[in-house]
Amino acid sequence: MSTNGKKRWTPRNEQEQVYSPEVRARIALAAHELVELTRGDTRALAIELRNRVATPMHVVLGAVKGHSMAEKAKRIGVSRQTLYTWWRDEARPTHRMAKRLAQLTRIPAHEIMGRRP
Repeated sequence: MSTNGKKRWTPRNEQEQVYSPEVRARIALAAHELVELTRGDTRALAIELRNRVATPMHVVLGAVKGHSMAEKAKRIGVSRQTLYTWWRDEARPTHRMAKRLAQLTRIPAHEIMGRRP
């Protein structure tokens, strides 16, 4: 137990590894930067975190079968213009399209839905 009476976290299994001091310092710095960026607003913080963990669309679209953008667009069910907009990260797919892309690519829909900064 810690001095304030609360239990300290300890890893329960091999997957819950304790991070090295360097990694903990980098995580703390990234967390501090996010809080500063969002000025402590939890909604903005959640949005910024989602933005940072989103899979880049060129990776998602690269996983769709097809030799040309036109073939990929047809397989997904969107226009070539929409596909190019996604490719350039100017927009992200709707929830319905993200679910369709997840079926085609096996990339989770929540990773496809986020926006890139």
